[in-house]
Amino acid sequence: GVDIPHAKESPVSRVLTSRPLVEEAWPYSPADLVPQDASNDQLFYIIPKFVHHAADQARASLTRYYDCVLPASGGAV
Repeated sequence: GVDIPHAKESPVSRVLTSRPLVEEAWPYSPADLVPQDASNDQLFYIIPKFVHHAADQARASLTRYYDCVLPASGGAV
């Protein structure tokens, strides 16, 4: 494994060990998988959207993790 100096257990990280990663039965009905908006997805992606899809704390944690496991020179991993 990789030693991550800042890593610590949290309620969020314990989720992965407190339940199975794969459900025993498929938990969704066909109705659950019907899109709410049936319009063409390509129209949505024409204009770039500059948004963050992870919280500040999550992005900061990933940055620290990458600093530990990726080469500083940007060379091959």
